[in-house]
Amino acid sequence: MAGYNEILVGRFARALQKITGIKGSVPTATLSSDVAATLDLTLIPIEERYLSAFDVYAVNQGSAAVAAQNSAVRIRNPAGSNVIAVLEYLAITVGPGVAADTVSVGRQTGVVDFAGPVTGLRVDSRMRPNSTLLVSTSNNILNANVFLSLNLATGLSTQVILTNNQEIPVLPNDAITFTTATLNEVLIVSFRWRERFLEESERI
Repeated sequence: MAGYNEILVGRFARALQKITGIKGSVPTATLSSDVAATLDLTLIPIEERYLSAFDVYAVNQGSAAVAAQNSAVRIRNPAGSNVIAVLEYLAITVGPGVAADTVSVGRQTGVVDFAGPVTGLRVDSRMRPNSTLLVSTSNNILNANVFLSLNLATGLSTQVILTNNQEIPVLPNDAITFTTATLNEVLIVSFRWRERFLEESERI
């Protein structure tokens, strides 16, 4: 009797097949009746993320100091991208004008990029060469929908995301904007994020 493939999300079956080295067709045609596999995909090492259809990118982007203006960096997921991204590493550097500066982090919907948007650099050559998310910089920006306010020492790189629970999702048409409170300050943000295409059941 022919087996019936109940697993409709192929990336999970493919990840199980590749990680365990199973040859041939889909290794678990049905859930649990053949084999019950438990894999925490959030714990997969970064060099194996591509097996579960995650692409990982990184970029370092800075906004120059401008007299009488603050500095801003934005990371944006374009509308209609059908991609979900998760910021998993953020390091922020400000300075060197004052001893400490406050960096506001806000989430916006339906905004555009700042000047000179760039894509992230893939961290694994097996992944898609260009990220979906775009990172850009500007000055004289009023942040909106601020959900984080960080008081940072200048001249030092401060890592913001320390645990999995602090990771920040960025859905299509969303942007995360970083702004300095002090004028005429450099703002540098180093990003690393993972992104994948949304499954049909996840789209809203």
